[in-house]
Amino acid sequence: MAVSPERHWFEVVPQVEEVLGGMFSQYNGVTIDFNPEPTRLILNTSFSPSTQSVEESLNELIYAANQTLINLGDIPEDESYIIVVKGGNEEELVRHVFNYD
Repeated sequence: MAVSPERHWFEVVPQVEEVLGGMFSQYNGVTIDFNPEPTRLILNTSFSPSTQSVEESLNELIYAANQTLINLGDIPEDESYIIVVKGGNEEELVRHVFNYD
């Protein structure tokens, strides 16, 4: 029986939660959005645009999330995805597209 693409994402969420929760006190959780494609991994945080050195922290957060996904190896190699970071007021602070064509 083939595993659905969505299941791959649900299987990695606990590891992403553990890694990011241990690294960033501002990290509040993750949401996955499959529709519309590509899949979006939404990282919920308490960051705000006025937080000092927020850009560096956001880049570190995205890098850590992506590295966790790569290390787990559960995401199909031909699937593109987007990592989005939202701040404390639900405002999108940054996004990065990852392509594996």
